[in-house]
Amino acid sequence: NTKMAVLVMFVGCLAVVCNHAQSEELKSRVKTKDTVVMEKGKIAMDIDSEGEALKSLKKYQESFEGKRRKQMEAAEHIFSKATYVERYKMTKLLLNNLFETLAAAKKNLSGIDITTLPPLPRENATLLTTLVGVYENTAFLGDVTLRLPDIVHRLIDHKQEYLDLAKWSLETCIQSVVYEDVHDTHARLTLQELKLSENIDHDYVNPFSEKSLLHEKALQDDIRKKNERQIERDTRRKNRGPQLSRERLDLA
Repeated sequence: NTKMAVLVMFVGCLAVVCNHAQSEELKSRVKTKDTVVMEKGKIAMDIDSEGEALKSLKKYQESFEGKRRKQMEAAEHIFSKATYVERYKMTKLLLNNLFETLAAAKKNLSGIDITTLPPLPRENATLLTTLVGVYENTAFLGDVTLRLPDIVHRLIDHKQEYLDLAKWSLETCIQSVVYEDVHDTHARLTLQELKLSENIDHDYVNPFSEKSLLHEKALQDDIRKKNERQIERDTRRKNRGPQLSRERLDLA
Protein backbone atom coordinates (compact mmCIF):
# COMPACT_ATOMS: atom_id res chain seq x y z
CA ASN A 1 0.00 0.00 0.00
CA THR A 2 1.61 3.22 -1.20
CA LYS A 3 0.00 5.45 1.43
CA MET A 4 1.14 3.17 4.24
CA ALA A 5 4.66 3.02 2.80
CA VAL A 6 4.84 6.81 2.73
CA LEU A 7 3.52 6.97 6.28
CA VAL A 8 6.09 4.48 7.52
CA MET A 9 8.82 6.48 5.81
CA PHE A 10 7.47 9.69 7.39
CA VAL A 11 7.54 8.22 10.87
CA GLY A 12 10.89 6.57 10.35
CA CYS A 13 12.50 9.84 9.36
CA LEU A 14 11.13 11.71 12.36
CA ALA A 15 11.58 9.27 15.23
CA VAL A 16 15.08 8.76 16.62
CA VAL A 17 15.93 5.08 16.76
CA CYS A 18 18.17 4.24 19.67
CA ASN A 19 20.76 1.46 19.55
CA HIS A 20 19.41 -1.57 21.40
CA ALA A 21 22.53 -2.28 23.44
CA GLN A 22 22.34 -4.71 26.33
CA SER A 23 21.99 -3.06 29.73
CA GLU A 24 24.78 -5.21 31.18
CA GLU A 25 27.22 -3.88 28.58
CA LEU A 26 26.26 -0.33 29.48
CA LYS A 27 26.70 -0.98 33.17
CA SER A 28 30.25 -2.20 32.65
CA ARG A 29 31.20 0.84 30.56
CA VAL A 30 29.65 3.64 32.58
CA LYS A 31 32.11 5.44 34.84
CA THR A 32 30.66 6.96 37.95
CA LYS A 33 31.93 10.49 38.56
CA ASP A 34 31.43 13.17 41.13
CA THR A 35 28.63 15.48 40.03
CA VAL A 36 26.95 18.52 41.41
CA VAL A 37 23.26 19.25 41.35
CA MET A 38 22.13 22.58 39.97
CA GLU A 39 19.12 24.62 41.08
CA LYS A 40 15.75 22.90 40.60
CA GLY A 41 17.35 19.50 40.55
CA LYS A 42 19.04 19.95 37.18
CA ILE A 43 22.15 17.78 36.79
CA ALA A 44 25.43 19.63 36.45
CA MET A 45 28.36 18.69 34.29
CA ASP A 46 31.39 16.74 35.50
CA ILE A 47 33.46 19.16 37.56
CA ASP A 48 36.76 17.90 36.08
CA SER A 49 35.78 18.89 32.52
CA GLU A 50 33.16 21.54 33.12
CA GLY A 51 34.34 23.93 30.40
CA GLU A 52 34.44 21.25 27.72
CA ALA A 53 31.15 19.78 28.87
CA LEU A 54 29.45 23.18 28.76
CA LYS A 55 30.69 23.74 25.22
CA SER A 56 29.44 20.32 24.16
CA LEU A 57 26.10 20.89 25.88
CA LYS A 58 25.60 24.29 24.22
CA LYS A 59 26.35 22.82 20.81
CA TYR A 60 23.86 20.00 21.35
CA GLN A 61 21.20 22.40 22.65
CA GLU A 62 21.49 24.37 19.42
CA SER A 63 21.06 21.16 17.44
CA PHE A 64 18.17 20.17 19.70
CA GLU A 65 16.39 23.46 18.93
CA GLY A 66 16.63 22.74 15.21
CA LYS A 67 15.22 19.25 15.64
CA ARG A 68 12.44 20.58 17.83
CA ARG A 69 11.28 22.92 15.07
CA LYS A 70 11.06 20.00 12.65
CA GLN A 71 9.19 17.89 15.19
CA MET A 72 6.64 20.64 15.85
CA GLU A 73 6.14 21.03 12.11
CA ALA A 74 5.53 17.27 11.89
CA ALA A 75 2.93 17.39 14.67
CA GLU A 76 1.26 20.33 12.92
CA HIS A 77 1.30 18.33 9.68
CA ILE A 78 -0.66 15.53 11.33
CA PHE A 79 -3.09 18.01 12.91
CA SER A 80 -3.75 19.62 9.51
CA LYS A 81 -4.95 16.39 7.91
CA ALA A 82 -8.45 16.80 6.52
CA THR A 83 -10.10 13.78 8.14
CA TYR A 84 -10.09 12.37 11.63
CA VAL A 85 -9.30 8.90 10.26
CA GLU A 86 -6.08 10.19 8.69
CA ARG A 87 -5.02 11.94 11.89
CA TYR A 88 -5.84 8.89 13.98
CA LYS A 89 -3.88 6.45 11.77
CA MET A 90 -0.79 8.66 11.60
CA THR A 91 -0.84 9.34 15.34
CA LYS A 92 -1.25 5.64 16.17
CA LEU A 93 1.68 4.61 13.99
CA LEU A 94 3.84 7.40 15.35
CA LEU A 95 3.06 6.62 19.00
CA ASN A 96 3.80 2.93 18.51
CA ASN A 97 7.17 3.89 17.05
CA LEU A 98 7.97 6.35 19.82
CA PHE A 99 7.02 4.03 22.67
CA GLU A 100 8.93 1.13 21.14
CA THR A 101 12.04 3.32 21.05
CA LEU A 102 11.49 4.63 24.59
CA ALA A 103 10.97 1.10 25.90
CA ALA A 104 14.32 0.03 24.41
CA ALA A 105 16.00 3.09 25.92
CA LYS A 106 14.57 2.40 29.36
CA LYS A 107 15.81 -1.19 29.17
CA ASN A 108 19.27 0.00 28.18
CA LEU A 109 19.35 2.40 31.12
CA SER A 110 18.02 -0.07 33.70
CA GLY A 111 20.25 -0.28 36.74
CA ILE A 112 21.99 2.99 35.89
CA ASP A 113 21.54 6.01 38.14
CA ILE A 114 20.99 8.69 35.51
CA THR A 115 21.30 11.44 38.12
CA THR A 116 25.00 10.60 38.51
CA LEU A 117 25.70 11.10 34.81
CA PRO A 118 26.44 14.25 32.83
CA PRO A 119 23.62 15.19 30.42
CA LEU A 120 25.82 14.17 27.49
CA PRO A 121 28.09 11.27 28.55
CA ARG A 122 30.59 11.66 25.68
CA GLU A 123 32.89 8.89 26.91
CA ASN A 124 30.22 6.27 26.27
CA ALA A 125 28.83 6.45 22.73
CA THR A 126 26.08 3.91 23.33
CA LEU A 127 24.86 5.62 26.47
CA LEU A 128 25.05 9.01 24.74
CA THR A 129 22.93 7.76 21.84
CA THR A 130 20.38 6.34 24.25
CA LEU A 131 20.01 9.53 26.29
CA VAL A 132 19.81 11.75 23.19
CA GLY A 133 17.10 9.43 21.89
CA VAL A 134 15.16 9.88 25.12
CA TYR A 135 15.47 13.68 24.98
CA GLU A 136 14.31 13.93 21.38
CA ASN A 137 11.61 11.25 21.32
CA THR A 138 10.12 12.53 24.56
CA ALA A 139 9.90 16.04 23.14
CA PHE A 140 8.15 14.69 20.04
CA LEU A 141 5.77 12.70 22.25
CA GLY A 142 4.90 15.97 23.98
CA ASP A 143 4.25 17.72 20.68
CA VAL A 144 1.81 15.06 19.53
CA THR A 145 0.15 14.81 22.95
CA LEU A 146 -0.43 18.54 23.32
CA ARG A 147 -1.48 19.08 19.68
CA LEU A 148 -3.72 16.00 19.33
CA PRO A 149 -4.73 15.32 22.94
CA ASP A 150 -8.01 13.48 22.37
CA ILE A 151 -6.55 11.02 19.86
CA VAL A 152 -3.55 10.39 22.14
CA HIS A 153 -5.84 9.76 25.12
CA ARG A 154 -7.92 7.28 23.11
CA LEU A 155 -4.77 5.44 22.08
CA ILE A 156 -2.81 5.23 25.33
CA ASP A 157 -5.03 5.89 28.37
CA HIS A 158 -5.88 2.17 28.56
CA LYS A 159 -2.26 1.09 28.10
CA GLN A 160 -0.50 1.32 31.43
CA GLU A 161 2.86 0.37 29.95
CA TYR A 162 2.67 3.41 27.66
CA LEU A 163 1.69 5.71 30.51
CA ASP A 164 4.55 4.37 32.64
CA LEU A 165 7.01 4.95 29.78
CA ALA A 166 5.71 8.47 29.23
CA LYS A 167 6.08 9.32 32.92
CA TRP A 168 9.58 7.84 33.08
CA SER A 169 10.82 9.64 29.97
CA LEU A 170 9.29 12.99 30.88
CA GLU A 171 10.68 12.93 34.41
CA THR A 172 14.08 11.85 33.07
CA CYS A 173 14.13 14.83 30.71
CA ILE A 174 12.96 17.30 33.34
CA GLN A 175 15.96 16.29 35.46
CA SER A 176 18.38 17.14 32.65
CA VAL A 177 19.88 20.56 31.88
CA VAL A 178 19.08 19.84 28.23
CA TYR A 179 15.49 20.61 29.14
CA GLU A 180 15.56 24.26 30.17
CA ASP A 181 13.00 27.05 29.96
CA VAL A 182 10.41 26.30 27.27
CA HIS A 183 11.41 22.62 27.01
CA ASP A 184 10.98 22.12 30.74
CA THR A 185 7.55 23.80 30.59
CA HIS A 186 6.62 21.69 27.57
CA ALA A 187 7.45 18.47 29.44
CA ARG A 188 5.51 19.55 32.53
CA LEU A 189 2.46 20.45 30.42
CA THR A 190 2.63 16.99 28.84
CA LEU A 191 2.59 15.44 32.32
CA GLN A 192 -0.49 17.54 33.11
CA GLU A 193 -2.23 16.52 29.90
CA LEU A 194 -1.62 12.83 30.56
CA LYS A 195 -2.57 13.30 34.24
CA LEU A 196 0.80 11.90 35.30
CA SER A 197 2.02 14.92 37.26
CA GLU A 198 2.40 14.60 41.02
CA ASN A 199 0.83 18.06 41.30
CA ILE A 200 -2.28 18.06 39.14
CA ASP A 201 -3.34 21.56 38.09
CA HIS A 202 -7.15 21.51 38.05
CA ASP A 203 -7.18 24.78 36.08
CA TYR A 204 -5.15 23.24 33.25
CA VAL A 205 -6.89 23.56 29.88
CA ASN A 206 -5.57 22.38 26.52
CA PRO A 207 -6.79 24.79 23.80
CA PHE A 208 -6.38 22.00 21.22
CA SER A 209 -8.73 19.55 22.94
CA GLU A 210 -12.00 18.79 21.15
CA LYS A 211 -13.91 20.36 24.03
CA SER A 212 -11.91 23.59 23.86
CA LEU A 213 -12.11 23.75 20.07
CA LEU A 214 -15.89 23.25 20.13
CA HIS A 215 -16.24 25.89 22.84
CA GLU A 216 -14.14 28.33 20.85
CA LYS A 217 -16.17 27.61 17.71
CA ALA A 218 -19.41 28.20 19.62
CA LEU A 219 -18.09 31.55 20.88
CA GLN A 220 -16.99 32.61 17.41
CA ASP A 221 -20.34 31.57 15.94
CA ASP A 222 -22.15 33.58 18.62
CA ILE A 223 -20.02 36.66 17.88
CA ARG A 224 -20.60 36.24 14.15
CA LYS A 225 -24.39 35.98 14.60
CA LYS A 226 -24.46 39.06 16.84
CA ASN A 227 -22.47 41.02 14.27
CA GLU A 228 -24.80 39.87 11.49
CA ARG A 229 -27.86 40.92 13.49
CA GLN A 230 -26.31 44.31 14.21
CA ILE A 231 -25.52 44.84 10.52
CA GLU A 232 -29.06 43.84 9.63
CA ARG A 233 -30.53 46.35 12.13
CA ASP A 234 -28.23 49.10 10.89
CA THR A 235 -29.19 48.35 7.30
CA ARG A 236 -32.92 48.48 8.08
CA ARG A 237 -32.52 51.74 9.97
CA LYS A 238 -30.56 53.27 7.12
CA ASN A 239 -33.13 52.18 4.53
CA ARG A 240 -36.05 53.67 6.48
CA GLY A 241 -34.69 57.19 6.23
CA PRO A 242 -35.42 59.98 8.74
CA GLN A 243 -38.35 59.42 11.10
CA LEU A 244 -40.61 62.00 12.79
CA SER A 245 -40.50 62.02 16.60
CA ARG A 246 -41.86 64.16 19.49
CA GLU A 247 -38.32 65.29 20.31
CA ARG A 248 -37.86 66.68 16.82
CA LEU A 249 -41.16 68.60 17.05
CA ASP A 250 -40.21 70.04 20.45
CA LEU A 251 -36.86 71.22 19.14
CA ALA A 252 -38.59 72.84 16.18
